[in-house]
Amino acid sequence: GFQHTYCDSFQTEEEFEEMFDHSLWYKMRERYDCDGAFKSIYEKTRPGFQHTYCDSFQTEEEFEEMFDHSLWYKMRERYDCDGAFKSIYEKTR
Repeated sequence: GFQHTYCDSFQTEEEFEEMFDHSLWYKMRERYDCDGAFKSIYEKTRPGFQHTYCDSFQTEEEFEEMFDHSLWYKMRERYDCDGAFKSIYEKTR
């Protein structure tokens, strides 16, 4: 099968990784401590914002500090969307 990497995926991480060889990607991320580097950048740029089309290396709580989610939560509850669609944070993961 094939999955465009810029599209939402409703597969588990394991199912998604079965389609691609991620070995080099994981080695490079580990070698250059990408998670730690991004965390450091976030700390230096706060207050700021995270583009929602980018990967996020923040916790959900840190992500939500940058955006007012109150209307979004209200609409999800009103239209019973929990579980039907990914959260904004989940789309950046």
